[in-house]
Amino acid sequence: MEKKIVLITGASSGIGEGCARKFAMNGYRLILNGRNVERLEAVKRELEEKYGADVFLLPFDVRDREAARSALESLPDTWKNIDILINNAGLVIGVDKEYEGNLDEWDIVIDTDVKALLALTRLVVPGMEERGRGHVINMGSIAGDYAYPGGSVYCAC
Repeated sequence: MEKKIVLITGASSGIGEGCARKFAMNGYRLILNGRNVERLEAVKRELEEKYGADVFLLPFDVRDREAARSALESLPDTWKNIDILINNAGLVIGVDKEYEGNLDEWDIVIDTDVKALLALTRLVVPGMEERGRGHVINMGSIAGDYAYPGGSVYCAC
């Protein structure tokens, strides 16, 4: 039986790295994405040594749609049929009150947490549809619904 291929964004740390470990333990082939190449290489080494995992690195910033498209198109044929996409890459910048927030920082967060998720899904799902199988897992942060200083529930007006 052919091993399934999992693409994990934000795989160089945190939940993405944890997902990579879990899928490696269970024999999946992994495409790991992140911006920190050094950290991705360390995760790859660990997964190969500890679990005998088959790992391919695909470093790029998920906010860069052209880089994402180019990276996915450059995959060797043996890695192109992604069975599971885990949209995990995300970040939070600042905890300012909304009326004091930095709009440029908001752009970075929205480009990473929302628009990149949509773009990666748009790039990967057509292949899944063509093959008649596949799964997309979209991770979210507690920052999306948890009140923290600066969040929409907290206001020192």
